[in-house]
Amino acid sequence: IPLKIHMKMIFEIRDLNYATPATVTRAGVVLMADYEGVQWRSFKSAWIKKIQFPPNMAVDQCDKLRDDLTKLFDKYCIETLNFIRRQCKTQVDMYDVAMIDKLCYLLDSIIFNNPQPELLQALEYWFNFCTIWACGACLSEVDGVDYRKQFSNWWKNEMKTIKFPSKGTVFDYYVKESRLEDFSTMVEAIEFNSETPMNEVTVPTGETVSMSFIMQALVEVQCPVMLIGLAGTGKTQCCNGLLKGLNPEAWASATISFNFYTDYSLLMTMMEIPL
Repeated sequence: IPLKIHMKMIFEIRDLNYATPATVTRAGVVLMADYEGVQWRSFKSAWIKKIQFPPNMAVDQCDKLRDDLTKLFDKYCIETLNFIRRQCKTQVDMYDVAMIDKLCYLLDSIIFNNPQPELLQALEYWFNFCTIWACGACLSEVDGVDYRKQFSNWWKNEMKTIKFPSKGTVFDYYVKESRLEDFSTMVEAIEFNSETPMNEVTVPTGETVSMSFIMQALVEVQCPVMLIGLAGTGKTQCCNGLLKGLNPEAWASATISFNFYTDYSLLMTMMEIPL
């Protein structure tokens, strides 16, 4: 990579297992420690400080909301992260700071990008909702154990400030006017045309509606989304359904298929073709 004399490079690596002494001595090395939640606590504090409230909101009210958010992070995140780290297995590795990062993205998208009085009044309800999805959405059945259901049962037993119905799991509910509503109430009837190919039709269910709700919330704040699961579980269809619902004047999409032979040069070529 040709660099001008005024250009510098920053490398982000997991460890120094393959670094030579020559490499280490020529670069400034900064260790980002994560003991006792240093990373996610620092990220949380920085995020709370940068929240932009409406100009007409009183300063003392803004300070109170920031204090409330700090208390909610301490109340829910510490125990939740400990439970997932010690009691659960995930399909892909998830670090504490990654889950807190997604929690902040969801709060930004749902509440703080356009804070409304009714949303702020239900702040703890929405914080519950966002924490559940940010931390628990990566859970599934591993080695015959349904860790998502296990997480749901733990949440209902331990986090009792906001009481969830006994029916279903905590992932089946969203917040509406300071109360919990089943996602199935958001399912709308579809108008089916027999001339439309079935692979282009998305039939909404409570589960697909909840997934689309979370995906759209993340996409609206430019947060990348990755769906994982076995073949035939509806990942592609869920993505297609979401993309079709986006405003075409503001969003554009391209479908790229990956396989074992896809390398960086081929990926770059495929990304440049639609442009």
